[in-house]
Formats: sequence, C-alpha cells, structure tokens
Amino acid sequence: MIEAAPLPWHAAKRRTSRARSVLVTPGSPHRRLTTMVFFQMFHVGNCRSERLSVLQKSPLSNMFLFLSSAASLAVHLAALCWEPTQFVLRVEPLLEWETWARMVGVAASILVAIEAHKLLRRKRDRGAGQGARQASAEAWR
Repeated sequence: MIEAAPLPWHAAKRRTSRARSVLVTPGSPHRRLTTMVFFQMFHVGNCRSERLSVLQKSPLSNMFLFLSSAASLAVHLAALCWEPTQFVLRVEPLLEWETWARMVGVAASILVAIEAHKLLRRKRDRGAGQGARQASAEAWR
C-alpha cells in the first residue's frame, strides 16, 4: 500500500466553509490561542468586583483565583514548549518578544472595555441616588 506523504502541519491550508474561505497561515493558531489565554486571565481578574476598578483590589485578595490563573498560564506555556503537546495541539513555541507584547496588548483591551463599563455604572448609580441603587441591585437578582 502506497501512502501519500502528509503535508507538514504548519503549512498554510485553505479551509472552506459554506459562508467563506479562510486561509490559515503558519503560526497563527497558537498566537490566537495564547491571546485568548491572556484575555481569560485579564477578564477573570477584572470580574472580581462589579463596581470596583481592577486597580482598587489587590490581585492577591483571592489567592485561589490568582493561583488558578497562574496555573492556567503555566500549563499553556508548557504545552507550547513541550514537543508531544506541540504535535497534538499543532502549536509551536513563541520566541519573539514583540509577539508576546502584541498579544498581551490586544488581550489587555478587555480591561479598558470593562473599566469603562464600571465607570459608567458608578456614575449612573451615584447620580440617581440610593433608590436607583436598590432598583439596580434588585434587577440583577
């Protein structure tokens, strides 16, 4: 039986769906995955309080949350660097510092969005008085 030589897993492939055709470039899946891991870390840290800014609470105020977020990042980095998981997940290590800075910068955008929402919510609650705060609290229950 003659087998065709498989294409390298990192070669660009064209995936087609009914809606559109997408070009998957080499290196892009692991960058997207790492960016999503950073998004998750920033968002979890920001969701510790509905009203307080992320800068007003210590990251160590919830040690379990802090350690679990650090562990998720450590597992992800190990998967990027360990050869068997590189093969299974089809990823490769990220070596360029510029890439890391870009991914962290993109993921940190969630902080801006959620902090703006918290600021608007605090202003609305402060301007409307105690009755609006109670109504808002009841609406969220």
